[in-house]
Amino acid sequence: MTGKSVEKIKKALNGISYGVFDITSFGHDDPFDAGMARRMSVSADGKGKIDEYVLFPGVTAAFHQYMADEVHFKHDPKRFVLHIDYCDTGRIGWNIGGETLYLGAGDMCIHSSTGCSDSAMALPLGYYDGISFSVDLRALKTCCPPIVHEAGFDADMVYEKF
Repeated sequence: MTGKSVEKIKKALNGISYGVFDITSFGHDDPFDAGMARRMSVSADGKGKIDEYVLFPGVTAAFHQYMADEVHFKHDPKRFVLHIDYCDTGRIGWNIGGETLYLGAGDMCIHSSTGCSDSAMALPLGYYDGISFSVDLRALKTCCPPIVHEAGFDADMVYEKF
């Protein structure tokens, strides 16, 4: 990890007080409310920022930047919502659904919203920068974007697998 990446996170979090997570939603006219920003509470030993964007009905992308030792998340568990998390820089140890998951730079995971609805995340390096996607599989069954439909996406198969 270069000091340049840490400085980028610090700059993005400039003006956010210790103990505060700035969570902003953009384009939240999503009738399925797949994202977490509007229904999540966060407590942290540090500070952070989450910017969440609706991509399609039932599909959101969120950019995460944290400077903390530990972060706790609580949100409504939705069994049909999958989360795909990618760590760009930093490292996290995540207690999720009774198991511990570790992500470092370049790692990715996929999990159900029910597993992370009350979870704790440790940041051994003191920082994290990543992106996550939330996908409501029910929404994709009823309101599938043409590009996803044309690719032959099967929401039921994905739900059964994860």
